[in-house]
Amino acid sequence: MYEIAANKFELFYLSTGPALLDRWQRFRLSSLETWNTATDLAMLGSPKKRERKAFEEKQLITDESTRPLPPKRRKLTTEPSDIANNYISPPLEERCCPPSKPNQSTKYHLPGFWDAISSISLTRRALQEFDRRNSIYIPQATEPTEVDEVEFVVGDIKRFARLGGPDLSDIQGYPEPSACSEVTMRSSRPGTNRVSKPSGTNPNTESSKTKKSGKSSAYDNNFQRLLTERYVDPLLRANRPANLEQLKSRMNAPRISLSPSSFTDEDHESFLDELERSKGEPEVMRDIFIKIRGPARYPSATDRPCGNWAPLLSQLSKEADLVTAQPDYCEGNAQDARSMHIRRDLDTYIVPSLHSDVLFLPNFFVEVKGEEGSLAVARRQTCYDGALGARGIHHLQNHSLPIAFDNNAYTFTSVFQSGRLDIYAHHITQPEGPGLEPHYHMTSILTRSLDAMVESFREGVTAFRNAQDMAHEYREHFIQGANRRLGATVPNPPKLKDKA
Repeated sequence: MYEIAANKFELFYLSTGPALLDRWQRFRLSSLETWNTATDLAMLGSPKKRERKAFEEKQLITDESTRPLPPKRRKLTTEPSDIANNYISPPLEERCCPPSKPNQSTKYHLPGFWDAISSISLTRRALQEFDRRNSIYIPQATEPTEVDEVEFVVGDIKRFARLGGPDLSDIQGYPEPSACSEVTMRSSRPGTNRVSKPSGTNPNTESSKTKKSGKSSAYDNNFQRLLTERYVDPLLRANRPANLEQLKSRMNAPRISLSPSSFTDEDHESFLDELERSKGEPEVMRDIFIKIRGPARYPSATDRPCGNWAPLLSQLSKEADLVTAQPDYCEGNAQDARSMHIRRDLDTYIVPSLHSDVLFLPNFFVEVKGEEGSLAVARRQTCYDGALGARGIHHLQNHSLPIAFDNNAYTFTSVFQSGRLDIYAHHITQPEGPGLEPHYHMTSILTRSLDAMVESFREGVTAFRNAQDMAHEYREHFIQGANRRLGATVPNPPKLKDKA
Protein backbone atom coordinates (compact mmCIF):
# COMPACT_ATOMS: atom_id res chain seq x y z
CA MET A 1 0.00 0.00 0.00
CA TYR A 2 2.80 2.33 0.89
CA GLU A 3 4.64 1.45 -2.21
CA ILE A 4 1.63 2.36 -4.38
CA ALA A 5 1.30 5.80 -2.69
CA ALA A 6 5.02 6.53 -3.11
CA ASN A 7 4.90 5.63 -6.76
CA LYS A 8 1.93 7.97 -7.35
CA PHE A 9 3.73 10.94 -5.60
CA GLU A 10 6.86 10.29 -7.61
CA LEU A 11 4.88 10.30 -10.84
CA PHE A 12 3.13 13.62 -9.79
CA TYR A 13 6.42 15.31 -8.87
CA LEU A 14 8.07 14.25 -12.08
CA SER A 15 5.17 15.60 -14.15
CA THR A 16 4.59 18.95 -12.31
CA GLY A 17 7.85 19.71 -10.47
CA PRO A 18 9.69 21.58 -13.27
CA ALA A 19 6.71 23.81 -13.94
CA LEU A 20 6.33 24.75 -10.27
CA LEU A 21 10.05 25.49 -9.95
CA ASP A 22 9.95 27.76 -12.98
CA ARG A 23 6.97 29.72 -11.62
CA TRP A 24 8.71 30.14 -8.24
CA GLN A 25 11.86 31.56 -9.82
CA ARG A 26 9.92 34.04 -11.97
CA PHE A 27 7.94 35.24 -8.93
CA ARG A 28 11.15 35.74 -6.95
CA LEU A 29 12.78 37.79 -9.70
CA SER A 30 9.75 40.03 -10.12
CA SER A 31 9.59 40.62 -6.34
CA LEU A 32 13.25 41.68 -6.21
CA GLU A 33 12.78 44.11 -9.12
CA THR A 34 9.74 45.67 -7.44
CA TRP A 35 11.68 46.07 -4.16
CA ASN A 36 14.64 47.77 -5.81
CA THR A 37 12.36 50.19 -7.66
CA ALA A 38 10.51 51.12 -4.46
CA THR A 39 13.81 51.65 -2.67
CA ASP A 40 15.07 53.98 -5.39
CA LEU A 41 11.87 55.98 -5.35
CA ALA A 42 12.04 56.37 -1.59
CA MET A 43 15.59 57.61 -1.83
CA LEU A 44 14.70 60.11 -4.54
CA GLY A 45 12.03 61.78 -2.41
CA SER A 46 9.41 64.00 -4.07
CA PRO A 47 8.03 63.38 -7.61
CA LYS A 48 9.80 66.51 -8.88
CA LYS A 49 13.13 65.10 -7.79
CA ARG A 50 12.37 61.79 -9.50
CA GLU A 51 11.51 63.58 -12.74
CA ARG A 52 14.69 65.65 -12.55
CA LYS A 53 16.86 62.57 -12.02
CA ALA A 54 15.21 60.72 -14.90
CA PHE A 55 15.74 63.75 -17.13
CA GLU A 56 19.43 64.04 -16.21
CA GLU A 57 20.03 60.31 -16.82
CA LYS A 58 18.65 60.58 -20.36
CA GLN A 59 20.89 63.55 -21.26
CA LEU A 60 24.37 62.92 -22.53
CA ILE A 61 26.56 65.52 -20.87
CA THR A 62 29.84 65.81 -22.69
CA ASP A 63 30.97 69.39 -22.02
CA GLU A 64 32.03 70.08 -18.44
CA SER A 65 31.11 73.79 -18.72
CA THR A 66 27.48 72.99 -19.61
CA ARG A 67 26.96 70.63 -16.71
CA PRO A 68 23.75 71.64 -14.85
CA LEU A 69 24.09 72.94 -11.31
CA PRO A 70 22.91 70.74 -8.47
CA PRO A 71 19.66 71.66 -6.70
CA LYS A 72 19.65 74.83 -4.51
CA ARG A 73 23.01 75.97 -5.77
CA ARG A 74 23.46 79.47 -7.12
CA LYS A 75 26.31 80.89 -9.09
CA LEU A 76 28.10 83.87 -7.60
CA THR A 77 27.79 86.98 -9.75
CA THR A 78 30.85 88.57 -8.13
CA GLU A 79 34.10 87.00 -7.13
CA PRO A 80 34.95 87.02 -3.40
CA SER A 81 37.96 89.21 -4.09
CA ASP A 82 35.74 91.82 -5.74
CA ILE A 83 33.42 91.87 -2.73
CA ALA A 84 36.34 92.40 -0.36
CA ASN A 85 37.71 95.23 -2.50
CA ASN A 86 34.35 97.01 -2.84
CA TYR A 87 33.35 96.70 0.84
CA ILE A 88 33.52 99.94 2.82
CA SER A 89 33.92 99.51 6.55
CA PRO A 90 31.72 101.78 8.71
CA PRO A 91 33.44 104.43 10.84
CA LEU A 92 34.99 103.35 14.10
CA GLU A 93 32.54 105.46 16.13
CA GLU A 94 29.55 103.63 14.61
CA ARG A 95 31.09 100.21 15.16
CA CYS A 96 32.24 100.76 18.74
CA CYS A 97 29.73 103.24 20.14
CA PRO A 98 26.13 103.78 19.04
CA PRO A 99 25.10 107.33 18.20
CA SER A 100 24.44 109.30 21.35
CA LYS A 101 20.95 110.53 22.13
CA PRO A 102 20.19 114.17 22.84
CA ASN A 103 19.31 113.43 26.48
CA GLN A 104 22.12 111.02 27.14
CA SER A 105 23.97 111.77 30.35
CA THR A 106 27.41 113.33 29.87
CA LYS A 107 29.97 112.02 32.36
CA TYR A 108 33.05 113.66 30.86
CA HIS A 109 34.09 117.27 30.35
CA LEU A 110 34.16 118.60 26.81
CA PRO A 111 37.45 120.02 25.44
CA GLY A 112 36.33 123.64 25.81
CA PHE A 113 35.74 123.08 29.52
CA TRP A 114 39.48 123.02 30.20
CA ASP A 115 40.13 126.17 28.17
CA ALA A 116 37.62 128.14 30.25
CA ILE A 117 39.39 127.52 33.59
CA SER A 118 42.03 129.98 34.73
CA SER A 119 44.12 127.28 36.45
CA ILE A 120 43.79 123.51 36.23
CA SER A 121 44.30 121.16 39.16
CA LEU A 122 46.27 117.99 38.62
CA THR A 123 43.44 115.42 38.58
CA ARG A 124 42.95 112.16 36.75
CA ARG A 125 40.57 113.68 34.22
CA ALA A 126 42.98 116.56 33.59
CA LEU A 127 45.71 114.04 32.81
CA GLN A 128 43.35 112.17 30.47
CA GLU A 129 42.63 115.39 28.59
CA PHE A 130 46.37 116.13 28.48
CA ASP A 131 47.06 112.69 26.99
CA ARG A 132 44.23 113.14 24.49
CA ARG A 133 45.63 116.42 23.24
CA ASN A 134 49.14 115.01 23.00
CA SER A 135 47.83 112.07 20.96
CA ILE A 136 46.34 114.36 18.29
CA TYR A 137 49.26 116.81 18.26
CA ILE A 138 51.36 116.44 15.11
CA PRO A 139 54.72 118.17 15.48
CA GLN A 140 56.00 120.03 12.45
CA ALA A 141 59.11 118.68 10.83
CA THR A 142 62.08 120.93 11.45
CA GLU A 143 65.50 120.86 9.91
CA PRO A 144 68.17 119.41 12.14
CA THR A 145 70.36 122.06 13.69
CA GLU A 146 73.85 121.72 14.97
CA VAL A 147 73.98 121.60 18.74
CA ASP A 148 77.13 122.37 20.56
CA GLU A 149 78.30 119.52 22.63
CA VAL A 150 78.28 120.28 26.33
CA GLU A 151 80.72 118.56 28.57
CA PHE A 152 79.04 117.61 31.82
CA VAL A 153 81.16 117.49 34.89
CA VAL A 154 80.29 114.69 37.28
CA GLY A 155 81.11 116.82 40.27
CA ASP A 156 78.68 119.56 39.22
CA ILE A 157 75.86 117.05 38.78
CA LYS A 158 76.45 115.60 42.24
CA ARG A 159 76.52 119.06 43.78
CA PHE A 160 73.31 120.02 41.93
CA ALA A 161 71.51 116.91 43.19
CA ARG A 162 72.82 117.34 46.74
CA LEU A 163 71.35 120.86 46.90
CA GLY A 164 67.84 119.60 46.06
CA GLY A 165 67.73 119.59 42.27
CA PRO A 166 65.60 121.94 40.14
CA ASP A 167 63.05 124.37 41.60
CA LEU A 168 59.53 123.01 40.96
CA SER A 169 57.56 125.69 42.81
CA ASP A 170 56.34 127.29 39.57
CA ILE A 171 54.56 124.11 38.41
CA GLN A 172 50.77 124.15 38.89
CA GLY A 173 49.51 121.75 41.51
CA TYR A 174 52.98 120.94 42.87
CA PRO A 175 52.68 120.65 46.68
CA GLU A 176 54.95 122.49 49.05
CA PRO A 177 57.58 120.20 50.62
CA SER A 178 56.65 119.14 54.12
CA ALA A 179 58.93 118.27 56.99
CA CYS A 180 58.09 114.59 56.87
CA SER A 181 58.84 114.39 53.12
CA GLU A 182 62.26 116.05 53.29
CA VAL A 183 64.69 113.21 53.09
CA THR A 184 68.38 114.04 52.90
CA MET A 185 70.45 111.62 50.88
CA ARG A 186 74.04 111.62 51.97
CA SER A 187 76.88 109.18 51.71
CA SER A 188 79.08 108.86 54.77
CA ARG A 189 81.74 107.02 52.90
CA PRO A 190 82.72 106.84 49.28
CA GLY A 191 81.04 103.86 47.67
CA THR A 192 78.26 103.49 50.19
CA ASN A 193 74.72 104.79 49.73
CA ARG A 194 72.70 105.43 52.84
CA VAL A 195 69.31 107.12 53.20
CA SER A 196 68.71 109.02 56.43
CA LYS A 197 65.06 109.19 57.48
CA PRO A 198 63.59 111.95 59.61
CA SER A 199 63.34 111.10 63.25
CA GLY A 200 59.95 110.19 64.62
CA THR A 201 58.63 108.58 61.44
CA ASN A 202 57.49 105.03 61.32
CA PRO A 203 57.22 103.39 57.89
CA ASN A 204 54.32 101.29 59.11
CA THR A 205 52.19 104.23 60.22
CA GLU A 206 49.10 105.20 58.28
CA SER A 207 50.58 108.54 57.21
CA SER A 208 53.52 106.87 55.49
CA LYS A 209 51.42 104.41 53.55
CA THR A 210 50.43 105.28 50.00
CA LYS A 211 46.71 105.78 49.63
CA LYS A 212 45.00 104.07 46.75
CA SER A 213 43.45 106.35 44.21
CA GLY A 214 39.68 106.08 44.06
CA LYS A 215 37.29 106.36 41.15
CA SER A 216 37.60 109.54 39.15
CA SER A 217 34.60 111.87 39.27
CA ALA A 218 33.55 114.65 36.91
CA TYR A 219 32.76 116.78 40.00
CA ASP A 220 36.40 117.36 40.90
CA ASN A 221 38.38 120.46 41.88
CA ASN A 222 38.41 121.73 38.30
CA PHE A 223 34.62 121.53 38.17
CA GLN A 224 34.37 123.48 41.43
CA ARG A 225 36.86 126.09 40.23
CA LEU A 226 34.90 126.75 37.04
CA LEU A 227 31.67 127.15 39.03
CA THR A 228 33.30 129.58 41.44
CA GLU A 229 34.84 131.63 38.65
CA ARG A 230 31.42 131.85 36.97
CA TYR A 231 29.58 133.15 40.07
CA VAL A 232 28.27 129.85 41.47
CA ASP A 233 29.35 130.14 45.09
CA PRO A 234 29.22 127.10 47.41
CA LEU A 235 28.58 127.61 51.11
CA LEU A 236 29.52 131.25 51.63
CA ARG A 237 28.16 132.64 54.90
CA ALA A 238 28.36 136.21 53.61
CA ASN A 239 25.58 135.64 51.06
CA ARG A 240 22.57 134.31 52.92
CA PRO A 241 19.00 134.36 51.61
CA ALA A 242 16.66 137.08 52.83
CA ASN A 243 14.14 134.52 54.09
CA LEU A 244 16.65 132.40 56.02
CA GLU A 245 14.98 132.81 59.40
CA GLN A 246 11.58 131.97 57.91
CA LEU A 247 13.03 128.80 56.35
CA LYS A 248 14.55 127.65 59.64
CA SER A 249 11.30 128.29 61.50
CA ARG A 250 9.30 126.28 58.95
CA MET A 251 11.76 123.39 58.96
CA ASN A 252 11.60 123.05 62.74
CA ALA A 253 7.81 122.73 62.74
CA PRO A 254 6.85 119.39 64.43
CA ARG A 255 5.25 116.54 62.49
CA ILE A 256 2.84 113.97 63.86
CA SER A 257 4.53 111.04 62.12
CA LEU A 258 7.84 111.78 63.89
CA SER A 259 6.49 112.37 67.39
CA PRO A 260 7.77 110.07 70.18
CA SER A 261 4.48 108.16 70.15
CA SER A 262 4.64 107.51 66.39
CA PHE A 263 8.39 107.03 65.90
CA THR A 264 9.70 105.09 68.89
CA ASP A 265 13.17 104.06 69.98
CA GLU A 266 12.58 100.62 68.49
CA ASP A 267 11.95 102.21 65.10
CA HIS A 268 15.23 104.07 65.37
CA GLU A 269 17.08 100.85 66.24
CA SER A 270 15.58 99.22 63.16
CA PHE A 271 16.83 102.16 61.09
CA LEU A 272 20.34 101.74 62.51
CA ASP A 273 20.33 98.04 61.64
CA GLU A 274 19.39 98.84 58.05
CA LEU A 275 22.08 101.51 57.93
CA GLU A 276 24.78 99.03 59.00
CA ARG A 277 23.76 96.60 56.24
CA SER A 278 23.58 99.24 53.51
CA LYS A 279 27.10 99.89 52.23
CA GLY A 280 26.72 101.00 48.61
CA GLU A 281 24.71 103.81 47.09
CA PRO A 282 22.00 101.56 45.55
CA GLU A 283 21.35 99.90 48.91
CA VAL A 284 21.13 103.27 50.66
CA MET A 285 18.62 104.56 48.11
CA ARG A 286 16.51 101.42 48.34
CA ASP A 287 16.49 100.79 52.11
CA ILE A 288 17.51 104.01 53.91
CA PHE A 289 16.34 106.92 51.81
CA ILE A 290 12.74 105.68 51.71
CA LYS A 291 12.56 105.86 55.50
CA ILE A 292 13.89 109.41 55.47
CA ARG A 293 11.54 110.60 52.74
CA GLY A 294 8.47 108.85 54.08
CA PRO A 295 5.39 108.18 51.93
CA ALA A 296 5.60 109.65 48.42
CA ARG A 297 3.54 112.86 48.33
CA TYR A 298 4.81 114.70 45.24
CA PRO A 299 5.89 113.74 41.70
CA SER A 300 9.50 112.60 41.72
CA ALA A 301 12.23 111.17 39.49
CA THR A 302 15.22 109.01 40.39
CA ASP A 303 18.60 109.08 38.66
CA ARG A 304 17.23 110.69 35.49
CA PRO A 305 19.60 112.70 33.21
CA CYS A 306 18.51 116.33 32.75
CA GLY A 307 19.62 116.73 29.14
CA ASN A 308 16.99 119.25 28.07
CA TRP A 309 18.17 122.02 30.40
CA ALA A 310 20.00 124.97 28.88
CA PRO A 311 23.65 125.38 29.95
CA LEU A 312 23.94 127.00 33.35
CA LEU A 313 26.85 129.18 32.26
CA SER A 314 25.47 130.85 29.14
CA GLN A 315 28.64 132.85 28.47
CA LEU A 316 30.58 129.67 27.77
CA SER A 317 30.47 127.95 24.43
CA LYS A 318 28.65 124.66 24.01
CA GLU A 319 31.98 122.81 23.97
CA ALA A 320 32.84 124.29 27.37
CA ASP A 321 29.54 123.35 29.00
CA LEU A 322 29.47 121.44 32.26
CA VAL A 323 28.42 117.84 32.65
CA THR A 324 24.74 116.95 32.37
CA ALA A 325 23.08 117.02 35.78
CA GLN A 326 21.73 113.69 36.99
CA PRO A 327 20.48 113.97 40.59
CA ASP A 328 19.82 110.83 42.57
CA TYR A 329 16.36 112.11 43.49
CA CYS A 330 14.33 115.21 42.67
CA GLU A 331 10.76 116.44 43.13
CA GLY A 332 8.69 118.74 40.94
CA ASN A 333 5.23 119.04 39.40
CA ALA A 334 3.55 116.74 36.93
CA GLN A 335 3.15 117.89 33.33
CA ASP A 336 -0.58 118.61 33.11
CA ALA A 337 -2.90 121.09 31.39
CA ARG A 338 -2.23 123.77 33.99
CA SER A 339 1.40 124.07 32.91
CA MET A 340 1.06 123.73 29.12
CA HIS A 341 1.67 127.42 28.32
CA ILE A 342 4.44 127.76 30.89
CA ARG A 343 6.31 124.71 29.65
CA ARG A 344 6.06 125.98 26.08
CA ASP A 345 7.57 129.39 26.96
CA LEU A 346 10.22 128.26 29.48
CA ASP A 347 11.04 124.87 28.05
CA THR A 348 14.81 124.63 28.54
CA TYR A 349 14.71 126.27 31.98
CA ILE A 350 12.01 124.27 33.78
CA VAL A 351 11.71 120.98 31.83
CA PRO A 352 14.75 118.80 32.62
CA SER A 353 13.99 116.00 30.12
CA LEU A 354 11.98 115.57 26.92
CA HIS A 355 10.23 112.44 28.18
CA SER A 356 6.54 113.06 28.67
CA ASP A 357 6.43 111.16 31.96
CA VAL A 358 9.11 113.32 33.59
CA LEU A 359 8.19 116.11 35.97
CA PHE A 360 8.98 119.78 35.40
CA LEU A 361 10.13 122.68 37.57
CA PRO A 362 12.12 120.57 40.08
CA ASN A 363 13.29 122.57 43.09
CA PHE A 364 14.07 119.79 45.58
CA PHE A 365 17.14 117.61 44.94
CA VAL A 366 18.87 114.85 46.90
CA GLU A 367 22.31 113.32 46.43
CA VAL A 368 23.08 110.04 48.23
CA LYS A 369 26.50 108.49 48.80
CA GLY A 370 27.48 105.09 50.08
CA GLU A 371 29.86 104.28 52.89
CA GLU A 372 32.93 105.00 50.74
CA GLY A 373 31.41 107.93 48.87
CA SER A 374 32.89 111.43 48.90
CA LEU A 375 31.05 114.15 50.77
CA ALA A 376 32.90 116.82 48.80
CA VAL A 377 31.67 115.38 45.50
CA ALA A 378 28.10 115.23 46.85
CA ARG A 379 28.27 118.91 47.83
CA ARG A 380 29.47 119.89 44.36
CA GLN A 381 26.62 117.92 42.84
CA THR A 382 24.03 119.59 45.04
CA CYS A 383 25.57 123.00 44.33
CA TYR A 384 25.12 122.35 40.60
CA ASP A 385 21.62 120.85 40.98
CA GLY A 386 20.44 123.65 43.24
CA ALA A 387 21.71 126.35 40.88
CA LEU A 388 19.78 124.80 37.98
CA GLY A 389 16.62 124.53 40.08
CA ALA A 390 16.93 128.10 41.39
CA ARG A 391 17.37 129.38 37.83
CA GLY A 392 14.13 127.68 36.74
CA ILE A 393 12.19 129.17 39.66
CA HIS A 394 13.66 132.60 38.90
CA HIS A 395 12.58 132.46 35.24
CA LEU A 396 9.07 131.38 36.22
CA GLN A 397 8.86 134.05 38.92
CA ASN A 398 9.75 136.79 36.40
CA HIS A 399 7.80 135.37 33.45
CA SER A 400 6.03 138.25 31.61
CA LEU A 401 7.52 140.69 34.13
CA PRO A 402 10.65 142.85 34.33
CA ILE A 403 13.55 140.88 35.75
CA ALA A 404 13.89 141.39 39.50
CA PHE A 405 15.82 139.69 42.31
CA ASP A 406 14.24 139.33 45.74
CA ASN A 407 17.21 137.36 47.23
CA ASN A 408 14.87 134.69 48.64
CA ALA A 409 15.56 130.96 48.50
CA TYR A 410 12.92 128.75 46.86
CA THR A 411 15.08 125.72 46.05
CA PHE A 412 16.37 123.07 48.46
CA THR A 413 18.93 120.29 48.25
CA SER A 414 20.02 117.56 50.62
CA VAL A 415 22.98 115.21 51.01
CA PHE A 416 22.94 111.90 52.88
CA GLN A 417 26.19 110.05 53.47
CA SER A 418 27.09 107.55 56.23
CA GLY A 419 24.28 108.61 58.55
CA ARG A 420 24.83 112.34 58.08
CA LEU A 421 21.99 114.46 56.66
CA ASP A 422 22.66 117.98 55.31
CA ILE A 423 20.01 120.39 53.99
CA TYR A 424 20.84 123.46 51.89
CA ALA A 425 18.93 126.39 50.41
CA HIS A 426 19.75 128.06 47.07
CA HIS A 427 18.99 131.59 45.87
CA ILE A 428 20.02 134.01 43.11
CA THR A 429 21.29 137.57 43.36
CA GLN A 430 21.63 140.15 40.63
CA PRO A 431 24.78 140.27 38.47
CA GLU A 432 27.56 142.74 39.12
CA GLY A 433 27.09 144.47 35.78
CA PRO A 434 25.28 144.34 32.45
CA GLY A 435 26.03 141.27 30.36
CA LEU A 436 27.31 139.26 33.33
CA GLU A 437 25.92 136.10 34.89
CA PRO A 438 23.78 136.30 38.05
CA HIS A 439 25.24 134.97 41.28
CA TYR A 440 24.07 131.57 42.58
CA HIS A 441 24.44 130.97 46.31
CA MET A 442 24.23 127.86 48.48
CA THR A 443 23.50 128.14 52.21
CA SER A 444 23.58 125.41 54.85
CA ILE A 445 20.32 125.18 56.79
CA LEU A 446 20.69 122.11 58.98
CA THR A 447 23.07 119.20 59.67
CA ARG A 448 22.11 116.19 61.76
CA SER A 449 23.58 112.74 62.46
CA LEU A 450 20.74 110.28 62.01
CA ASP A 451 22.80 107.46 63.51
CA ALA A 452 23.25 109.28 66.83
CA MET A 453 20.43 109.92 69.29
CA VAL A 454 16.81 109.40 68.32
CA GLU A 455 16.14 113.11 68.93
CA SER A 456 18.73 113.99 66.29
CA PHE A 457 16.99 111.63 63.86
CA ARG A 458 13.61 113.25 64.49
CA GLU A 459 15.01 116.76 63.98
CA GLY A 460 16.81 115.90 60.74
CA VAL A 461 13.95 113.99 59.12
CA THR A 462 11.43 116.61 60.25
CA ALA A 463 13.42 119.36 58.53
CA PHE A 464 13.79 117.17 55.42
CA ARG A 465 10.05 116.55 55.03
CA ASN A 466 9.18 120.18 55.85
CA ALA A 467 11.56 121.27 53.08
CA GLN A 468 9.66 119.01 50.69
CA ASP A 469 6.39 120.74 51.62
CA MET A 470 7.89 124.21 51.25
CA ALA A 471 9.33 123.40 47.84
CA HIS A 472 5.90 122.21 46.67
CA GLU A 473 4.18 125.34 48.00
CA TYR A 474 6.65 127.58 46.15
CA ARG A 475 6.09 125.68 42.90
CA GLU A 476 2.31 126.02 43.13
CA HIS A 477 2.55 129.70 44.04
CA PHE A 478 4.70 130.64 41.05
CA ILE A 479 2.76 128.46 38.59
CA GLN A 480 -0.54 130.08 39.54
CA GLY A 481 0.99 133.56 39.33
CA ALA A 482 2.41 132.94 35.86
CA ASN A 483 -0.91 131.53 34.62
CA ARG A 484 -2.78 134.56 35.89
CA ARG A 485 -0.40 136.88 34.03
CA LEU A 486 -0.82 134.86 30.84
CA GLY A 487 -4.62 134.94 31.18
CA ALA A 488 -4.85 131.17 30.91
CA THR A 489 -7.75 129.21 32.34
CA VAL A 490 -6.23 127.47 35.32
CA PRO A 491 -7.98 124.44 36.84
CA ASN A 492 -7.93 124.08 40.59
CA PRO A 493 -4.66 122.57 41.84
CA PRO A 494 -4.86 119.04 43.20
CA LYS A 495 -5.41 118.71 46.93
CA LEU A 496 -2.32 117.94 48.95
CA LYS A 497 -2.07 114.75 50.87
CA ASP A 498 -1.95 114.89 54.63
CA LYS A 499 1.49 115.81 55.91
CA ALA A 500 3.28 112.84 57.38
